[in-house]
Amino acid sequence: MSEPHLRWLQRLSNYRLALAQLRKLIDKGQLNELGHTYNKATADKIAALIPSSYFTLFCQFEQRMVELSDAV
Repeated sequence: MSEPHLRWLQRLSNYRLALAQLRKLIDKGQLNELGHTYNKATADKIAALIPSSYFTLFCQFEQRMVELSDAV
C-alpha cells in the first residue's frame, strides 16, 4: 500500500474517532466541553448549531469517506 494511501486511511480513522467523541458529547449535552472562548454568546451560538446543522454534515462526510475507502 502506498504511503499517501495509508496516510489518508489513518486520517479517516482519526476523523471517525473524533466524530464518535463528538457524538458522545452531544448525547450527554456537554458541548460546553468542546473548547474555550472569551465570548460566551458566540460559543453558545456555535454549540447550538453543532447538533442541529453541522453534525449531520459531519456524519455524511464520514459515510462518503468510508465508501471511498472501501472502494480502494
